[in-house]
Amino acid sequence: MNDELRPCPFCGGPTVIVSGGWVMCQKWHTYGKCLNEIMAGSTKLWNKRPIEDAQAERIKELEAACRAALASIGETERLTWASDLYKQLTEAVGGEI
Repeated sequence: MNDELRPCPFCGGPTVIVSGGWVMCQKWHTYGKCLNEIMAGSTKLWNKRPIEDAQAERIKELEAACRAALASIGETERLTWASDLYKQLTEAVGGEI
């Protein structure tokens, strides 16, 4: 895992390493706005986001499957597929996307 600190999982604020290698949300530590004492801990613990990481991995898998599917069909089918997908997404969100 990367040693770079991820943003606060609760407020999205920046993080800072404080004494003893503990990690805290700068907003909580400095301004008292993000009550994130529970997540204060080591870099490894702070960066652990099992749900987000699983979602990111699944998105990569789906994107690869879409690329493979699109590569296996011709240009006409690809344009038809994209047009149909756009219509479905537009209907799903209730407007233009």
